Amino acid sequence: MGRDMRRRGRALLFAGASALLLATPAVAEDRTVLLDFETGEPSDGWKFGGLSLAETGVEDGATPSGGRALRFVAKGEPRNGRIGYARHDVSVSDWRSFDALVFHAKVEADAPVAMRVMAYRAPGPAARLRRFTLEPGDWREVVLPLRDFRDDTTDQVCDFSRIDLVLFRWDATPGSVTIDDIALVPGKRAEASAEPTVADRMQIAFPDGDGRTHKNERFLLLTNAKGFDAAAAGELLARCDEGLSVLRDVYGVDGTLGSRAPLIVFETREQFSAYIKRLGTHFGIGIAPPRAAGLAALDVAASSWSAEHGWDRPTFVHEATHTAIRQLLGVTSSGNWLQEGLANAVQLRLYPGSAATVDFVGLFEAWSEGKGLFVPFAELFAKSGAPSKRYAQYISIMDFLADRHTTSLPAIWKAVRGLRGRVHKVAPDAIAAAVGTDLATLEAEWAAWGAEYYLGRKDLTRTREKR
Repeated sequence: MGRDMRRRGRALLFAGASALLLATPAVAEDRTVLLDFETGEPSDGWKFGGLSLAETGVEDGATPSGGRALRFVAKGEPRNGRIGYARHDVSVSDWRSFDALVFHAKVEADAPVAMRVMAYRAPGPAARLRRFTLEPGDWREVVLPLRDFRDDTTDQVCDFSRIDLVLFRWDATPGSVTIDDIALVPGKRAEASAEPTVADRMQIAFPDGDGRTHKNERFLLLTNAKGFDAAAAGELLARCDEGLSVLRDVYGVDGTLGSRAPLIVFETREQFSAYIKRLGTHFGIGIAPPRAAGLAALDVAASSWSAEHGWDRPTFVHEATHTAIRQLLGVTSSGNWLQEGLANAVQLRLYPGSAATVDFVGLFEAWSEGKGLFVPFAELFAKSGAPSKRYAQYISIMDFLADRHTTSLPAIWKAVRGLRGRVHKVAPDAIAAAVGTDLATLEAEWAAWGAEYYLGRKDLTRTREKR
């Protein structure tokens, strides 16, 4: 590829990240080519819908391989948020040692074309996703750093250790996009190359440069809160370790964290809220403004300093536990009952007073009379999300599994790691099967177990302590 071609190939506007400074990619010879369209016919192996595919040639010297290319043509208007897609299997499955996905593109359209690329683990639906926007114009190089990909919103985590296919989704604007030379650029951090660095996280969290970092073996604290001197930070990190020990020793969630679970604590609530907005903008996803004291989204947890609680705020451990669960179980940290059940159960073990006037014995007694907040499992798992009014029931299910089915916990979490679908739909039956029963029988056993168990839990109180 000529020098002039390399220079003009840098123009790319990222959706939600136009200010991001891209590192200069490696030369073409260093790349691992996924598809250059020179073997067989350009359209071989592609599956698509909503688009038409056309085989075409490349102007002399316009792309590294030249020769042939593939054109995606979109003529319709978006339906359900997209126009169409095209996907292809890839022969390189482990992307962890790579820095970026790159390809060359030529765009013929009347306006910028909104797209996304999704790297899937077959058979799905787990995927890593990056949205981007292509300006109309001649051939240019598109560079998508892997560290800027995020979880898709299907509850399962897909890391770059196994990628089976790549999907290009066309979200908006009719026109055509011709692509060539889809490849991976090698990184410099071995198997950590595809993941965000601490500096990457600091840039999004503290763009003014006022943040500091503290870490232990398992957790990473990023903060600009004045209350976090080295001693306080060490105490909090040790408390997060206690939460991880409860997760392992009481609830049987085994495994090793692949990287330090990140927790970000801001000096003020306003800074926390502003960060959540920046995070969503950077990754091209809408994240609702936080209403709770903390939030775990994507692969990070965040909160703000509280003079009332100091370093030992229950929220900090709760949110950090979410990020640990994400790694250990492969379940995304936002809005599902498994995550909330475990994180709240761990919090309650470390901070019994944070059970905001929850009377577990009374809830089970009311259930036996057809009253109260507890609902049948069919209703509990009917919808996605995890409303706070159901937290007590989620906690009770985790306590039930840990107390009554201790020996089945390894099988339960193995089943969770193998889920393929939304947690509310597939996890309940998978857990029941791991125990060796069906969901209706498991519900009856849980209902009979509850009141007696919580009468024996002397650690729980009914006093309110705000998170």
